[in-house]
Amino acid sequence: MTRLKGTLQVNRIPAGSWHPHRGVTAILRLALESKTSNMQFFSWAPVASVDGPGPDGLFSVDCGARGTVRARKVIIATNAYTRHLIPEFGTK
Repeated sequence: MTRLKGTLQVNRIPAGSWHPHRGVTAILRLALESKTSNMQFFSWAPVASVDGPGPDGLFSVDCGARGTVRARKVIIATNAYTRHLIPEFGTK
């Protein structure tokens, strides 16, 4: 199903049917409706790199001039150019 070791979840759909905007919007709706969610949304913060998780269990998301975001969970919703964020995708 996937060639990435340690993958926890895979969304298998027909090619060209993933729409990052729709997917992220649906996730945001669920998070905002949740009584226990601690979700934060960062807009206009282009991601240069994602590192982690570190020893503290947090990921570091480098947003260039906008700073660095540290989070326990990071959702990467993209349909192109994923390999600059996740090098493991470089040969996929």
